[in-house]
Amino acid sequence: MELSKDTTQKMEKYIIYEKYHYYFNITHYSIDW
Repeated sequence: MELSKDTTQKMEKYIIYEKYHYYFNITHYSIDW
């Protein structure tokens, strides 16, 4: 189903975003961007 697949992809992107956001918060003070 297209809708289900699209929803799954959006959730995966959201989860990936959350992981990177969390990682950035942890390393924000130790990495000089």
